[in-house]
Amino acid sequence: MVDSLLIVGARAVLPDRVLSEASVRVLQGVIAEISETPLVPLPDERVMHADGRYLLPGLIDLHCDSVEKELQPRPGVMVPMELALAELDRKLALAGITTMYHSISFGAGEGVRSNEVAARLARAIATYDEGCTLINHRVHVRFELSNYEALDLAADLLEDGTASLLSFMDHTPGQGQYRNPERFKEYARKTYHLGEEAIDSIVQMKLDGRARVSDDQIRELAALAMKFGVPLAAHDLDTREAVAKAVSLGTTLVEFPMNLDVACFATSQGLHNCVGAPNVVLGRSHDGNLSARDVIAAGAADVICSDYHPATVLRAVFLLANLDIMPLYDAVALATRNPAAAVGLSHTTGALQVGSAGDLLIVSEEEGRVAVDCTIVAGKVVLTATPRVSMR
Repeated sequence: MVDSLLIVGARAVLPDRVLSEASVRVLQGVIAEISETPLVPLPDERVMHADGRYLLPGLIDLHCDSVEKELQPRPGVMVPMELALAELDRKLALAGITTMYHSISFGAGEGVRSNEVAARLARAIATYDEGCTLINHRVHVRFELSNYEALDLAADLLEDGTASLLSFMDHTPGQGQYRNPERFKEYARKTYHLGEEAIDSIVQMKLDGRARVSDDQIRELAALAMKFGVPLAAHDLDTREAVAKAVSLGTTLVEFPMNLDVACFATSQGLHNCVGAPNVVLGRSHDGNLSARDVIAAGAADVICSDYHPATVLRAVFLLANLDIMPLYDAVALATRNPAAAVGLSHTTGALQVGSAGDLLIVSEEEGRVAVDCTIVAGKVVLTATPRVSMR
């Protein structure tokens, strides 16, 4: 049987417009034809009828830590990694995410954020992706600048090919996201469910650890990432000076800029800015920070990620269009073409165009409800979530 899939009757979301009715052929896992006139099926070709529903590229999520909750659903309870990954694989396919950069935090915290568990999880994800998975799984190593003990671990993950994205984050109380140290303590209480003495110990550990990590060591780790072709991201930047420093390291992506001035300055420096889809959906930051809708409307953010809730990405895309903040094709780009560009994948994936990977979604929108009806990866149907998807 020919390795070909023909999708007919689709409302196709191209990079610059939406076709009201189109046929799309995926051959050998790559988009081969897009036509506004019906295409004749090839012999033995699979044919899928979209019946007027949207066809768009699969979502690319550069930052999501939901794997942590999947692995540790309750404090002190950790399920086997292979079970957590298999279940999350299905959930992500249902959310329309076809390439996930699992953000693994080397924050020297408790549970899944301890160095030992984080390293095992990162390698488990890389190994899992080599098997029979529904979607593409990548590892986003989040290196906390107060975690001196993880310097060698991060280097090892770069050298052995486990890491596909490296970000630098600094959650040391007294600066950045936690200028008010009490806000960090509030976060630690909610996240780790620890007593005050233990939380005070974590605060002191972060302060001591940050003092041990030098600028030279940060530059060496960034240079190692560049050597192995791993893109760099910077997290929670709050000043122009922090942006300039990130640029000097070779950063291409700023995650969650702390204010509009920083976001605009980062854009002027040629960086991609990423904001959270939950923030878009809720209309505000859950932590009292910058409104994602505002920064997108200002043209200072071009990437959205799920942060912690994968199902919000697709909802955010359609919400931005429905609120007239931008056309649907530009909103789709925030979760497909632009994140691909930020990590150097734009030549292979992220757009509904000839030559791009056949990672696609059939999506229905009814009365404000958006749902993935079918997820396609490399031209293979990996999940159908409705009986309305018909094939022959």
